[in-house]
Amino acid sequence: MLAPGSAAVVGLSFVAGAINGVIIAVVGRFGVRIGILPALAFTSAVGAVAAIASLPLIDKGFRRLLAGFRAPAWMWLAGLLGPLFGFSIILAGPRIGITPTIALAVAGQIAVGAIVDRFGIFRLARIRLTPSRILAILLLIVGSVLTLHP
Repeated sequence: MLAPGSAAVVGLSFVAGAINGVIIAVVGRFGVRIGILPALAFTSAVGAVAAIASLPLIDKGFRRLLAGFRAPAWMWLAGLLGPLFGFSIILAGPRIGITPTIALAVAGQIAVGAIVDRFGIFRLARIRLTPSRILAILLLIVGSVLTLHP
């Protein structure tokens, strides 16, 4: 059962996935045009400028940004892993296709997400890994591999 207000979050999560599909297609072509690392650097810089420009929209936005420098170093991991994800999709999209790239990325995200949930990694709540969740994850992994074979 979803908590009140969760339907909007579920919808937004779907929209994020749809946006990711567009990003993978566009940035893959950009990587072919200017190179993988230059495309990664350029799109990361555009994203950073957009994120920083949005800070005045929230209360104490710049102060909160600076608080990130005082956060535990492990929280910076997302900033380091983000470019690795970007590099991977820029490389994979034009070579294996957008559908397999998305499917494999999502399968990897769900597999790791299940581990994070199960063990409460990164100080998150522990969420039980049920047989139905395990089956869903396995089916997703098999399905993502099948997208490589048209």
